[in-house]
Amino acid sequence: MTSPLIDLLADRVSADEIDELGHLSVPFYEARALTASRRLANELGCNLGAYSARGVEFTLVDAYTRNLREQFLDAPLIVRGGPLAASSTRLRFYQEIVNTDHDELAATFVHEFELQRHDTRHAIAYDIEQTRHATEGCVDWPAHGRSRSLDLERGPHELSLSTAQTLHLACTRPRIIKAEECDETGLLLRERFSHLPYSGLSAEDLAMEWVFETADGRKLGIADLETRNVLYSLPRVGEQIQTYNATVDIARKIIQRAHWVFNLDSQKPISWATTVSLPLDLEARRSVEIPPSMRTTMEKHHHPDLR
Repeated sequence: MTSPLIDLLADRVSADEIDELGHLSVPFYEARALTASRRLANELGCNLGAYSARGVEFTLVDAYTRNLREQFLDAPLIVRGGPLAASSTRLRFYQEIVNTDHDELAATFVHEFELQRHDTRHAIAYDIEQTRHATEGCVDWPAHGRSRSLDLERGPHELSLSTAQTLHLACTRPRIIKAEECDETGLLLRERFSHLPYSGLSAEDLAMEWVFETADGRKLGIADLETRNVLYSLPRVGEQIQTYNATVDIARKIIQRAHWVFNLDSQKPISWATTVSLPLDLEARRSVEIPPSMRTTMEKHHHPDLR
């Protein structure tokens, strides 16, 4: 027998959450889901404050987002969720954001969390009672919340820094992790890891415009449909990082890209992500076919073997 979803968070979309595409920006969906996940963990008996006092962090290590419907200024949103699975070292949660005015789904999420020691980032086991509560409280994973294009049971595509460099996949310039991005110990704030692929200055050859005008005068934007981010390790202040990416699938409307962020000092990967996107007509608010000029640019860096 499964449990019902729990209401975890309710608020409205504010003006400072609207992006250049005119709708709620992706990071603010993610922020709501992350806050809701922490509340759910506390509901299941994980006293996150007590863990933090012991130098243990509730760390998001695998995050999937499916965007279903645009949300606009002042939309009333509620986040509902529940546990999907539990092991000795991981909790897996499902969540969905609903617009309560229209009873419509805005986005769904699958989050996996580890308890990690702050000093070593080593995972420690959850208390047996916590995993029992999570297992007994498991919810059904509804069809509308499952991935349409990505296999969530499949591991990331492993890529070495040397291979990424040989293939000329750099999409940002190297940059240094700054103190303001980090906690008091100099470790990157854990909630920032999913934004690392876009956090540096774009390299000229692999930059992608998010809002642009076509030859026939249409204003288009690139909208993300599905995203998955996997964390390997968090960088520290002063370390140098760089993002590499590849277009791994090109369809009539759909673009899938993979991103690898590397620590250039250790030459080890920090995170991997994959994103499924499409062009959006910003006046008609509907998807359109990939413009020929964009397709030509993407095909120069098409690497289906890296999917």
